[in-house]
Amino acid sequence: FFNEAYRKLWQLDESWLKTRPTEGAVLDRLRELGRLPQVVNYSEWKANILSGYGDNPIEDDTWLLPDGRTLQVRPEKRSDGGITYLFVDDTERLAMERDHTALIGVQRETLDSLKEGVALFGTDGRLKLFNLALAEFWQISPRTLAEEPHVDEFIALARELFDEPQTWARLSRAVTAFNEVREEFGGQMLRSDGKIIDYVSMPLLDGATLVTF
Repeated sequence: FFNEAYRKLWQLDESWLKTRPTEGAVLDRLRELGRLPQVVNYSEWKANILSGYGDNPIEDDTWLLPDGRTLQVRPEKRSDGGITYLFVDDTERLAMERDHTALIGVQRETLDSLKEGVALFGTDGRLKLFNLALAEFWQISPRTLAEEPHVDEFIALARELFDEPQTWARLSRAVTAFNEVREEFGGQMLRSDGKIIDYVSMPLLDGATLVTF
């Protein structure tokens, strides 16, 4: 059995597939057409696949095709001794993941180039994103910030330099409140080391809170 998606995936002739070729013959045809992964020893690779019809266990595999596609190959043994193959084209998903990773990298570089300290708190009240300036502003280890401390844990560390309960309590409520109407606010902090810090708390549409210093 094969479906139309399988035929299109491998660009095989439907009339030839209806002659019910063996899996070995299918692999040979695909190799002739240059559509299988490039392997050092094709005979050994093919034998390993066909061994699944015996007592050997079969496992999922990833095939990198010459045309740049990435396939997830998921074989499953049937009760009659046959094998059903599910081929999943993972190319687009992997490309999106790479693009997302690259975007996060660009955003990280952009944030780290800012002189302002940036803190993004999620809806659970934990620090989801920060830049190096934030760590320097409040003399907190980047490793500690990377552990996603709760806003109250962050405040406990920052109070070493600015110990005014009212200001910190307002910032904490801004991050953890579930009010439908959340407003942007800001002010100044006169720290114990003489520095004057402007701060702004901005609610985001997804429920997160962005705080800049």
